[in-house]
Amino acid sequence: MYLSVSDRWMRRPVTLNVRSQFTHVGALIVLLVLFEGTVFFLYERGIIKIDNKVEFVGLFTIAGFAVVIFQLWQSYVVQRAKFLTDYLTKIYTDPELSATFHDLVQSYTDDIFDSIDLIVEEKNGKKIRETTKAPVFDIFDSLQGPRKDNPGKRFYHPECFQGSEEERRLDSFIGYMDIVGYHYYYGILRMKDVAALINYHLASLSSRKVISKYMRLSGSDWWNSTNIKAGSKSVQLPYLYFRNMLAEYIEYNETNRVRLEREQRKIERRNKSRFL
Repeated sequence: MYLSVSDRWMRRPVTLNVRSQFTHVGALIVLLVLFEGTVFFLYERGIIKIDNKVEFVGLFTIAGFAVVIFQLWQSYVVQRAKFLTDYLTKIYTDPELSATFHDLVQSYTDDIFDSIDLIVEEKNGKKIRETTKAPVFDIFDSLQGPRKDNPGKRFYHPECFQGSEEERRLDSFIGYMDIVGYHYYYGILRMKDVAALINYHLASLSSRKVISKYMRLSGSDWWNSTNIKAGSKSVQLPYLYFRNMLAEYIEYNETNRVRLEREQRKIERRNKSRFL
């Protein structure tokens, strides 16, 4: 697994990046002033000729247009940095988000899910859920340990936990990730940012069997058969942008494996005696 970077470590590079953009815009303005001053000086000396006032004014208009374009770009950079620090890093600072990830994803290991999956299959937990119209947990109580009497934190099975506090919390967490995926899809975020800031979360989400099961069960076949879709005339699959971001995160790691491993080794060498 690649080196994960926390919010605390990432805030400084993002801030420095914004400052560097201000420096670049300032340098551009200075260069434009020098350019226009040079053109005016050469024109006054007769070294260059401008046939009419329209051409002369056009030089300054083009320069002004360039400044406006860079200012718009600068505004985009600032908004992007603000999103990174104010929204994306909530996954570390918001108690509910961080607790949900720990309770329902990170600590729900594949060996535990395999055991619960086997019990649900043997005892037909899906049919029990359909018959009782209530979420099913009691058939695998023996695996819950201290979670047994803590609704919202229990181990669950995607086939029979509908209507539970676990489903509500998981849906809320994936909904948050779907918003991140939306901003990634439309270019506000780059995969480089996403993979660095929430690497551990995406690595867990993309590898946990229970999440894969849930995403399959809530996929196109389920959505096309629901009364919700028929009644609302909605077209898009729920959590579409999260699904896309997760798939492209996996592809990003596979495609850039050599570079990412090289960057990790570089960081490890620099911090070998301290944190790694």
